This record gives sequence, structure tokens and C-alpha cells, in this order.
Amino acid sequence: MMKEGLDRVFRENFNETPRFFRAPGRINLIGEHTDYNDGSVLPAGINKYCSIAIAPSAKKTSHIIALDLQDQISFDDAPEKPSSPHWVNYIWGVMQAFKKKNCMVPSFDAVIQSDIPVGAGLSSSAALEVVFAKAFNEIFQFHLSEMELTWIA
Repeated sequence: MMKEGLDRVFRENFNETPRFFRAPGRINLIGEHTDYNDGSVLPAGINKYCSIAIAPSAKKTSHIIALDLQDQISFDDAPEKPSSPHWVNYIWGVMQAFKKKNCMVPSFDAVIQSDIPVGAGLSSSAALEVVFAKAFNEIFQFHLSEMELTWIA
């Protein structure tokens, strides 16, 4: 379904034209769980993706639909403490990281779809963070470098 399905669901729910972004899952050929401890890794992207349709919202509230999880959430501001459903905490973490760089993420609408198996060691949560970091940087014109986005995710 990916892009066409994302577009259809986005337009049905938000009556806007979205932009599309995607980030691949990955495998670590060497160095599993050492990357976040400043160790050496050799990752490789795979042909499974986390894709989003996203657009700025004219409303105060952000709304995210997670198609694969059959879940959705709305919020005014990203809280600093974890919440439920847990999948949204990855997105809020990205928003907090942008905030630390003095880049305030305004409200937005998004639809997520992923074919990366959750819990399979293929970095589905990292792909979710990367795709939102890239999208926020582009649609809100924060002009952060690719390296800054890497550290955010």
C-alpha cells in the first residue's frame, strides 16, 4: 500500500496534500548494540521501510495515525515524559532533540506505515526516528545538517 495508501488515508483524514518520507530498516553486520556506546559498527540498510505522509497543521493539535498498529494519537505539545502508546515516544524524543537545538516543531498531521518487523532487530524504532527527523527538518525548514539529524535520531 505504501505511498498511494498513505496519500489516500492522509487526504481522507486531514483533507490536505502531504509530503512523503521514508527510512530503511537496517542490520548490523558487526557491532550489535555498540553504536549507542560509541563503539564501532558496520550497519547496512535493508529493503524494508518506515514511510510517512506528513504536512504542517493549521490547528494547534498534532495528530498521528499509525496504520500498522491500528492506533492514533493527538497532542498539543510533546511531553518530556514517556507515555502510552509507547511508539509515539520515539517521535516525541525526536521533537525534544529538535527543541534542544532551538528548533520548535509546530503542529503537524502524519500517517505512518512500516513493513519493518517490530522486535526483529531490524531497527524499526530507529527508522521511525530517522524518518520524522528528516521530515521535520525539511517541512519546517530547520536547515540542520545530515550529521545533526543523525545525532537527533
